[in-house]
Amino acid sequence: MRNVLLFFYCSLMLLQPPTVFAQIEMISAEMLPIDANQPAVNGKVDGIVQLRFKLTTDSTCGDQPTYFRLTFSDAPATNGSNSGITLLPSGQGGLRDIMGQGSQISYTVDNYGKADINVGSWPGNRLQWPSQGSNLTSEVLSATFNVKINASFIEANHNPAVKKISFYIVGWYGNHCDFNDSIKLDTGAVQGSKVKISGLKDVALTDRKTESDYMNVCLYSNTMEARLEFSGATQAHRNIFSLSNSAGSDIPYEVEVLDRQGIKKTVRKNTPNNGGDWSFSETDENCSGSGGWNMQLKIKAYPLSSTHPPGIYTDTMTVTASPK
Repeated sequence: MRNVLLFFYCSLMLLQPPTVFAQIEMISAEMLPIDANQPAVNGKVDGIVQLRFKLTTDSTCGDQPTYFRLTFSDAPATNGSNSGITLLPSGQGGLRDIMGQGSQISYTVDNYGKADINVGSWPGNRLQWPSQGSNLTSEVLSATFNVKINASFIEANHNPAVKKISFYIVGWYGNHCDFNDSIKLDTGAVQGSKVKISGLKDVALTDRKTESDYMNVCLYSNTMEARLEFSGATQAHRNIFSLSNSAGSDIPYEVEVLDRQGIKKTVRKNTPNNGGDWSFSETDENCSGSGGWNMQLKIKAYPLSSTHPPGIYTDTMTVTASPK
């Protein structure tokens, strides 16, 4: 009997776990130009962002709700990783200057420099996706939320202009399905002309003191130039400023304007642009760098005559400042 040797070859195949697939795909981001002349709150003005993005998972990631987060960055995201995204990097003109150190919107920062951000109302009020028990594998979502922009960044050049604002919105699809995507948002802040005058006050004169003391006035314009116009309520003869009494008698007066450089102008007539044009280097609207004022005004009444009856003489002077 012949012996037969049988050889068995066995091949071993190692089964790899299925690839978990989940991603956030940024589609569009838009922020309308910011009106920088809107009142600032805590030094910041509002911008409204409209964002559209797509979430996709396979069945493995879709079995349980998967959280996603948004943050901001000066740089785009690295796909497939949630590392390397700095929330508020430094750098002149960068995100730190644009939005500040913190609280640009509602967020909390974790140990990795990411931010959980409350972006407002998502469709279905979703803060996670898909919802428990959902069979969705792909969906396009939209969100509208506010960002806070430093008013000081917009006004930094002290000139009316459209200030460019650029940063990335970064989306991170977290849990065990890491995937990043980002989209650049370019917009502008319209910084219009801005002018302010403050420090004006009432002046009292007598027959013995017909000239007031100088009052300290702060004149500010973000163009570094301003135009002044003085308008009296009493229209006397030849449009000369006048104090008048109830009987119709009047006393002419004039306004003396003096700036820190020693430039002086005397205004006597109620005519357009009578205060002239002024240039200055004031960069703070409250003249903080100049001790609270950069210009002085005084009222000087003409000498009284015997024809002026006793009484109270008054006038209301309106001072209008406009940018130039």
